[in-house]
Amino acid sequence: MELLTALYRPAQAATLAGITLTSLREYITAYAPFFSDYATPPPGESRLFTPEDIRLLAFIADHTRRGADREEVLQRLASGAFKDFDWWLPEPEQSKGQTVTALVPVPQLQLIAEAFFQQVEAAQAREEELRARLTVVEHRISQLEDELATLRQQISAKSTGIWRRWWRK
Repeated sequence: MELLTALYRPAQAATLAGITLTSLREYITAYAPFFSDYATPPPGESRLFTPEDIRLLAFIADHTRRGADREEVLQRLASGAFKDFDWWLPEPEQSKGQTVTALVPVPQLQLIAEAFFQQVEAAQAREEELRARLTVVEHRISQLEDELATLRQQISAKSTGIWRRWWRK
Protein backbone atom coordinates (compact mmCIF):
# COMPACT_ATOMS: atom_id res chain seq x y z
CA MET A 1 0.00 0.00 0.00
CA GLU A 2 1.41 3.38 -1.00
CA LEU A 3 1.55 6.24 1.45
CA LEU A 4 0.00 9.43 0.06
CA THR A 5 0.62 12.86 1.44
CA ALA A 6 -2.41 14.47 -0.17
CA LEU A 7 -5.36 13.78 -2.40
CA TYR A 8 -7.05 16.57 -4.32
CA ARG A 9 -10.62 17.10 -5.50
CA PRO A 10 -11.18 17.64 -9.25
CA ALA A 11 -11.55 21.42 -8.98
CA GLN A 12 -8.35 21.66 -6.95
CA ALA A 13 -6.47 19.40 -9.37
CA ALA A 14 -7.64 21.41 -12.39
CA THR A 15 -6.54 24.67 -10.78
CA LEU A 16 -3.15 23.29 -9.79
CA ALA A 17 -2.56 21.85 -13.28
CA GLY A 18 -3.71 25.09 -14.94
CA ILE A 19 -6.63 23.56 -16.85
CA THR A 20 -10.42 23.77 -16.85
CA LEU A 21 -12.70 21.14 -15.36
CA THR A 22 -13.92 20.37 -18.88
CA SER A 23 -10.34 19.65 -19.97
CA LEU A 24 -9.81 17.55 -16.85
CA ARG A 25 -12.84 15.39 -17.75
CA GLU A 26 -11.63 15.04 -21.34
CA TYR A 27 -8.12 14.08 -20.24
CA ILE A 28 -9.40 11.51 -17.73
CA THR A 29 -11.53 9.91 -20.44
CA ALA A 30 -8.86 9.95 -23.15
CA TYR A 31 -5.86 8.95 -21.00
CA ALA A 32 -7.52 6.86 -18.25
CA PRO A 33 -4.93 4.04 -18.24
CA PHE A 34 -2.20 6.48 -17.21
CA PHE A 35 -4.01 7.85 -14.14
CA SER A 36 -4.11 6.36 -10.65
CA ASP A 37 -7.02 4.31 -9.35
CA TYR A 38 -8.02 7.36 -7.27
CA ALA A 39 -8.50 9.43 -10.42
CA THR A 40 -10.43 6.66 -12.21
CA PRO A 41 -12.69 5.19 -9.50
CA PRO A 42 -15.61 2.85 -10.12
CA PRO A 43 -19.00 4.52 -10.74
CA GLY A 44 -20.46 6.08 -7.62
CA GLU A 45 -17.14 6.73 -5.90
CA SER A 46 -15.50 10.14 -5.54
CA ARG A 47 -12.73 11.04 -7.96
CA LEU A 48 -9.54 12.22 -6.26
CA PHE A 49 -6.12 13.10 -7.63
CA THR A 50 -2.65 12.34 -6.36
CA PRO A 51 0.20 14.82 -6.93
CA GLU A 52 1.41 12.48 -9.71
CA ASP A 53 -2.04 12.63 -11.36
CA ILE A 54 -1.86 16.43 -11.30
CA ARG A 55 1.60 16.28 -12.84
CA LEU A 56 0.16 14.02 -15.57
CA LEU A 57 -2.63 16.56 -16.19
CA ALA A 58 0.00 19.28 -16.55
CA PHE A 59 1.99 17.07 -18.96
CA ILE A 60 -1.05 16.46 -21.16
CA ALA A 61 -2.02 20.15 -21.08
CA ASP A 62 1.53 21.23 -21.93
CA HIS A 63 1.73 18.95 -24.96
CA THR A 64 -1.80 19.83 -26.07
CA ARG A 65 -0.99 23.56 -25.90
CA ARG A 66 2.07 22.89 -28.06
CA GLY A 67 -0.18 21.43 -30.76
CA ALA A 68 0.07 17.69 -30.08
CA ASP A 69 -3.10 15.77 -30.84
CA ARG A 70 -4.46 12.93 -28.71
CA GLU A 71 -2.54 10.22 -30.60
CA GLU A 72 0.77 12.07 -30.24
CA VAL A 73 0.24 12.54 -26.49
CA LEU A 74 -0.64 8.84 -26.13
CA GLN A 75 2.54 7.88 -28.00
CA ARG A 76 4.64 10.14 -25.77
CA LEU A 77 3.07 8.68 -22.63
CA ALA A 78 3.58 5.13 -23.90
CA SER A 79 7.23 5.87 -24.74
CA GLY A 80 7.93 7.08 -21.19
CA ALA A 81 8.34 10.79 -21.95
CA PHE A 82 6.28 11.59 -18.85
CA LYS A 83 9.09 10.57 -16.48
CA ASP A 84 11.28 13.31 -18.01
CA PHE A 85 8.59 15.99 -17.69
CA ASP A 86 10.01 18.72 -15.47
CA TRP A 87 6.94 19.99 -13.64
CA TRP A 88 6.15 19.43 -10.02
CA LEU A 89 3.26 20.39 -7.80
CA PRO A 90 4.00 23.79 -6.27
CA GLU A 91 4.94 23.71 -2.61
CA PRO A 92 2.69 25.71 -0.27
CA GLU A 93 4.21 29.11 0.41
CA GLN A 94 5.32 29.71 3.96
CA SER A 95 7.39 32.48 5.39
CA LYS A 96 10.94 31.44 6.17
CA GLY A 97 11.58 31.05 9.87
CA GLN A 98 8.08 32.15 10.84
CA THR A 99 5.46 30.06 12.49
CA VAL A 100 2.14 30.01 10.71
CA THR A 101 -0.98 30.02 12.87
CA ALA A 102 -4.57 29.78 11.77
CA LEU A 103 -7.47 31.66 13.32
CA VAL A 104 -9.73 28.70 12.55
CA PRO A 105 -8.74 25.08 13.14
CA VAL A 106 -7.51 23.46 9.93
CA PRO A 107 -10.01 20.55 10.06
CA GLN A 108 -12.87 23.06 10.05
CA LEU A 109 -11.31 24.86 7.09
CA GLN A 110 -10.99 21.54 5.28
CA LEU A 111 -14.68 20.81 5.86
CA ILE A 112 -15.61 24.26 4.57
CA ALA A 113 -13.36 23.85 1.53
CA GLU A 114 -14.84 20.42 0.83
CA ALA A 115 -18.38 21.83 0.98
CA PHE A 116 -17.34 24.70 -1.29
CA PHE A 117 -15.82 22.35 -3.89
CA GLN A 118 -18.94 20.18 -3.80
CA GLN A 119 -21.07 23.27 -4.42
CA VAL A 120 -18.83 24.30 -7.31
CA GLU A 121 -19.07 20.85 -8.87
CA ALA A 122 -22.86 20.81 -8.39
CA ALA A 123 -23.13 24.27 -9.97
CA GLN A 124 -21.02 23.17 -12.94
CA ALA A 125 -23.15 20.06 -13.41
CA ARG A 126 -26.28 22.22 -13.26
CA GLU A 127 -24.76 24.62 -15.79
CA GLU A 128 -24.07 21.74 -18.19
CA GLU A 129 -27.62 20.47 -17.73
CA LEU A 130 -29.05 23.92 -18.41
CA ARG A 131 -26.88 24.33 -21.51
CA ALA A 132 -28.22 21.03 -22.84
CA ARG A 133 -31.80 22.11 -22.12
CA LEU A 134 -31.15 25.46 -23.80
CA THR A 135 -29.92 23.68 -26.92
CA VAL A 136 -33.12 21.60 -27.01
CA VAL A 137 -35.30 24.70 -26.53
CA GLU A 138 -33.41 26.63 -29.24
CA HIS A 139 -33.93 23.70 -31.62
CA ARG A 140 -37.66 23.63 -30.81
CA ILE A 141 -37.93 27.40 -31.38
CA SER A 142 -36.29 26.96 -34.76
CA GLN A 143 -38.80 24.23 -35.65
CA LEU A 144 -41.71 26.42 -34.54
CA GLU A 145 -40.40 29.37 -36.57
CA ASP A 146 -40.23 27.11 -39.64
CA GLU A 147 -43.80 25.92 -39.02
CA LEU A 148 -44.97 29.52 -38.57
CA ALA A 149 -43.38 30.55 -41.87
CA THR A 150 -45.13 27.62 -43.60
CA LEU A 151 -48.48 28.57 -42.05
CA ARG A 152 -48.03 32.21 -43.10
CA GLN A 153 -47.39 31.07 -46.66
CA GLN A 154 -50.51 28.90 -46.58
CA ILE A 155 -52.63 31.76 -45.20
CA SER A 156 -51.22 34.13 -47.78
CA ALA A 157 -51.99 31.67 -50.58
CA LYS A 158 -55.56 31.11 -49.30
CA SER A 159 -56.30 34.81 -48.84
CA THR A 160 -55.01 35.55 -52.35
CA GLY A 161 -57.26 32.78 -53.67
CA ILE A 162 -60.31 34.26 -51.85
CA TRP A 163 -59.70 37.70 -53.39
CA ARG A 164 -59.30 36.19 -56.83
CA ARG A 165 -62.62 34.33 -56.50
CA TRP A 166 -64.36 37.48 -55.24
CA TRP A 167 -62.92 39.58 -58.04
CA ARG A 168 -64.11 37.12 -60.67
CA LYS A 169 -67.71 37.24 -59.46
